[in-house]
Amino acid sequence: MRTLRFRDHSSEATFDLNLAPMMDMLVSIIPFMLLSATFMQIMLINIPLPAPVAQALAQDRAKTEREVSIRVNMDGKVGFILEVTDLNNKSVKTAIPKAANEYDYKALHKKLVEVKQQFPKVFRLDLNPDEAVDYKSIVKVMDASRDMENADPKILIDKAVTPLLFPDVVLANLMG
Repeated sequence: MRTLRFRDHSSEATFDLNLAPMMDMLVSIIPFMLLSATFMQIMLINIPLPAPVAQALAQDRAKTEREVSIRVNMDGKVGFILEVTDLNNKSVKTAIPKAANEYDYKALHKKLVEVKQQFPKVFRLDLNPDEAVDYKSIVKVMDASRDMENADPKILIDKAVTPLLFPDVVLANLMG
């Protein structure tokens, strides 16, 4: 019988891994990625609110039971339907049709100003977009409903003019 010889595997297990090409690739890719990245700059302009308006806004945000519910339904085919509901479930609906197959944001803003004149201490608006409504249209509705314009009538809250229309926009059908 022959005797089996065992080889010494320790000499085959040691080898050098050349990482220089990998390091060269990373050194050239990282500056390229940093230079090609776009950075977004967001600027905020803080406008101090008059004390009565800031107080009314804080009170409206703290409410759980609302005396008035203001809802804008966005239909992809028809346009806007502005619905104002009070505590007695009395609802007033106003249709704002599309103009030239586009949403009429100016007409919506005018109707919202009329509602704000009736209910100056309400700052919340429920937005109910249809599935066919695109994101840009939703943002434009938020912009049209956020601030008062210079041509709008002045709305007073405890003898202070409010620059806000409905800054708190809630997407009502988000879970639907």
